[in-house]
Amino acid sequence: SLVTTLFWFVLVPGMRTPTVLYSLYLWTGVFGSWAMVQVWTLLGRAYTMIQAKRLYGFIGGGAVLGGVVGAVLARFVIGGFSARAAVLFAAALFAAASAPAWLMGASNADAGEPVSAPRASQPQPMRATMGILREHAFVRRVLGLVLLSTVTVTLVDYLFKAEMAAAYSS
Repeated sequence: SLVTTLFWFVLVPGMRTPTVLYSLYLWTGVFGSWAMVQVWTLLGRAYTMIQAKRLYGFIGGGAVLGGVVGAVLARFVIGGFSARAAVLFAAALFAAASAPAWLMGASNADAGEPVSAPRASQPQPMRATMGILREHAFVRRVLGLVLLSTVTVTLVDYLFKAEMAAAYSS
């Protein structure tokens, strides 16, 4: 929310340079990827394999529904306000979306319960994670596929938006 708010301050008419716009575009891609990893990591720690088989379909369906509702909401915001105002609106939504997590953390701390997920273990040092990458070819392949697919989707998204902007700029 804070980083997105900083973009709102920078996107004043005199400072809208291509570098700022590219940075905003990259920020949205990086943030979206990071947020999804965090959500699925938390879910992976919180549920057993049997629970996951029952719940992940509903969670995935909720993600699709959220994407549709978000797209409709974005259409209304862009239709009624400037692009700069939409960035501030997005920052406000990020803050609102983080409120339940902060409230859950505060209520668990007040009750004397640990704030972490039920099956969360102590964080592993980076060396241990790199050791897993060295030892397991499957993990390296999955990481490579995730990296390649993220770069590909981001590139295609950028090219699509660039073509649309060129087609409708006149």
